[in-house]
Amino acid sequence: MILLLLGLLVAYSIGFCIVCALCPHLVPFPYGRVFAAAISTGFGLGVTSCLYFILHLGLGLSLVAYLAVEFLLVGALALVAWRAVDHAKADFASSASPQNQDVTGLDRGVAIAYWLAMGTYLVSFVTITTHNTNGEWDAWAVWNLRASFLFQGGANWADGFSDTLAWSHPDYPLFLGASIARLWSFMEGSSYLAPASLGFVLGLSVIGTLTVGVSIVRDRLHGMVAGLVLLGSPRFLKNSAAQQADIPLSFFIAATLTLYALWDSGKVKSVRMVTLAGITAGFAAWTKNEGLALVFVLVIARVATGLCQRTYIELRKELKALFAGIAPVMAVFVFFKLRFAPSNDLLSQIDVATILSRVLDFGHLLSVGEMCLDNLAKNQSGWLYLLPAVLIIKGLTARESFMRSAVPGLLTCLGMACVYYFAFVFSPHEVRWHIATALNRLVLQVWPGLVLCYFLSVGDLREPGWVSRAIHVRRK
Repeated sequence: MILLLLGLLVAYSIGFCIVCALCPHLVPFPYGRVFAAAISTGFGLGVTSCLYFILHLGLGLSLVAYLAVEFLLVGALALVAWRAVDHAKADFASSASPQNQDVTGLDRGVAIAYWLAMGTYLVSFVTITTHNTNGEWDAWAVWNLRASFLFQGGANWADGFSDTLAWSHPDYPLFLGASIARLWSFMEGSSYLAPASLGFVLGLSVIGTLTVGVSIVRDRLHGMVAGLVLLGSPRFLKNSAAQQADIPLSFFIAATLTLYALWDSGKVKSVRMVTLAGITAGFAAWTKNEGLALVFVLVIARVATGLCQRTYIELRKELKALFAGIAPVMAVFVFFKLRFAPSNDLLSQIDVATILSRVLDFGHLLSVGEMCLDNLAKNQSGWLYLLPAVLIIKGLTARESFMRSAVPGLLTCLGMACVYYFAFVFSPHEVRWHIATALNRLVLQVWPGLVLCYFLSVGDLREPGWVSRAIHVRRK
């Protein structure tokens, strides 16, 4: 257990030092430090998974030498981060800390509910993991299996990508598999504790990123309610303990959108926040094939909103910073895909004629849409219906603020939903079965991002909303 914690601590340290080195102005402010801490574990795990794949597996560096590289990297990055923080100017705006408001009964009640929900989440996670140590199907059939090849395969570790194992999706990227194998290397043996701990820390990272991000942009009340919504989503808890890749992917999606929201809102003015967002977007692609959609949709959404909100020079500067973050991780992703990964089971079975025939078949398009909506209506949490009702009651934040901080993220989530929809349209599998087995996980991947955009958009929860004001005016 101590060695497992050491492996996680090293990854966290690497992530925290990189975040501080790129955005040192976050550190002097309490909520900036908390936000940096919230994204650092996932950030560091992304970096170490790439290093493990390149240095230990790809270049054949011995395990002892590789671990020494990690420890040396922590020391070097700590020095760089310390110097950067020491010399940084306070670009983090004074409004970056949550607004000082009188604490009301509503604030106290939400805070109590939040921490009770957090305690319930922790106890439930331990209970689920204790009764199901190997996780769900994808955990032992895909991710832990791949990690076993990386950790125990020796010189033949690449056999894990053989077409013989096509049923295990050997084309999937290696963030989770390499992270598990790396932790097993620290532990000097395989154990369910490694994948379970990844689900645990990344689940907490999603909650922390969402709560603190909304708290900085709005205030503590909205941040805690956002976190409470996530904690109250049953599928989020279940999948956190499932040892699958959907929670890690949801973290990188949420981290990308939150980093951008802080920058768009003006709370953090440094364009290096965009570079951090590009890195987390790249890690989303390195986590799962669906994450590649985030990279493309994010660029399109940023260009579309940038043309409306920014000058050409500002947009070009933003895109340069974004691609500077995306490029290094995508280089690792492309190398893996070209050198080791077999063809994807969905893409390999469709051709141009099939695509054209299905796009032009409006009956098929409507049928897939109806099946998706039917699945959502039957299987999703009540939060899915509660949130629009609150939005109608409370209204939106000021139009300018909504357009600046929420719309780009919302367009990104909707764009990913469109990609997922057309994946079902072009699926070579029986569509109803494909939707039944995949849609819930796909919704979970973008759910934290949607909750983020929602609480950046909804009107002040302390004040009367549209409906209340309309009723009041009508009575007068």
